[in-house]
Amino acid sequence: MDNLANPIAGHKWAADPVTDNMGIRRQNAADGGVLTTLETTGEHCNVFGVVHGAVLYAMADVAMGSLLTNALDEFRPVSTVSIVANYLRPTKPGQLKAETELIRLGRSIATLEAKISDADGVVSALFLGTFHISPAEGMAS
Repeated sequence: MDNLANPIAGHKWAADPVTDNMGIRRQNAADGGVLTTLETTGEHCNVFGVVHGAVLYAMADVAMGSLLTNALDEFRPVSTVSIVANYLRPTKPGQLKAETELIRLGRSIATLEAKISDADGVVSALFLGTFHISPAEGMAS
């Protein structure tokens, strides 16, 4: 993963070895969002030959956390509180993308949604995430 500059808040995403090792890529989208992609292969599949749900979950978590980081006026650590996963259909290996939407942004809690689709645009999973936003460095919690 590249450390991509965030044109909205002027900060960069930190290097993330787990995201890098999984092959999840993220880039800023023209609309201020984040495009998250993953080229899945047999290494990402379960015994049934479809992409493992944990891989989709990780992709959604990265997508939502990245979008939330972009949405903040300054760099502040964010952490996942909970994610509800809805797996709609088996996901075949290949190019996947996560479309993410900020549902609500509060002072310390945010809610986001991520839809994961395949190269044909078929949505295979929906995720609803709640994230905690830590105070900026030097601010009281």
